[in-house]
This record gives sequence, C-alpha cells and structure tokens, in this order.
Amino acid sequence: MLVLKYQQQVFSLIYRLTSDRQAVEDLAQDVFHNAYRAIRHFQGKSSFFTWLYRITVNTCINFTKQQRLRRVITSVEDNPYGDVPSPSHQEVDSPERALENKQLAGLIEKALSSISEDKRTILILRDIEGLSYEEIAEIMDCPIGTVRSRLFRAREKIQVKLRAYL
Repeated sequence: MLVLKYQQQVFSLIYRLTSDRQAVEDLAQDVFHNAYRAIRHFQGKSSFFTWLYRITVNTCINFTKQQRLRRVITSVEDNPYGDVPSPSHQEVDSPERALENKQLAGLIEKALSSISEDKRTILILRDIEGLSYEEIAEIMDCPIGTVRSRLFRAREKIQVKLRAYL
C-alpha cells in the first residue's frame, strides 16, 4: 500500500535529482527496498513521507556519485591521453518551438548541474516538489536556516546562469 501511495512522488523526485529516465524504476525499487528493510527504525518523529524522501535523496546521491565515477573511468579508458571525448551530435527534426524548449531544458539542466549537490537537492525539493522548509530540513538533516541560505544561493546561481537566455 505504501508503494502504491508514494510511487509517483518517488519516481518524480528520482527523475528530477538524476535526470536519468532509465534509472528511475531501478532506483525506486532500491528506495522501497531500503525503506522496507529500515522500517523498524522509523521512529515516527517525522512523517513517513519525509522519511521516505530522505531515503530517496540518499539513494540518488549515491547513484550520482557512482555515475560520475563511471564517466571518469570510462573517459580515461576510452582515451588514455586524457582528452574528453566530444559529445555525439544528434539530428533534431522538430519545429522551432520544440527546439527552443529543448535548448532551454538543456540550459536549465546544465545550470542545475553546475551547483553543488546539496543546493541542487534543496532547490528541487522546494521549488519543484513544493516541500516546506521544515520538511526539507528533516530530509537534509540540517537546520532550517541552512536550508534557506542554500536555497537562496542556489536560486542566485541559477539566475545568473540563465540571465542571458531569459
């Protein structure tokens, strides 16, 4: 019942934190498996939803770190001289508006990836997921003041990165 109740929210948060459509189901399965194994440790000091979000955030952080490490190892193996391989170019056969949206999404994703993981997570939890400062503080295990300052700095950096486009 808990999986059915929170599945969509967990899927959505995982995608927003990782931007990896292929990993969403696997990571969600890991989240619910970890929650099931740790349910006896749930003390009820926070809502179940907040506790589950914390497990989701931690799972995504671990996944992101593993992916970064894999990319570094792969790029070194692919090119022993240390040059980073250029990204593949894909043809886009879509209307102008779809192209603009895709470019904007790319800029936003690039801007999000340029800020630290903790700031990015807080920004996503607050501005996209709509969680309260109190819920984010519990999930991130930090004071509300820290949440507010990190969110302010994250928004500031994103604004600077996107100012030229907007």
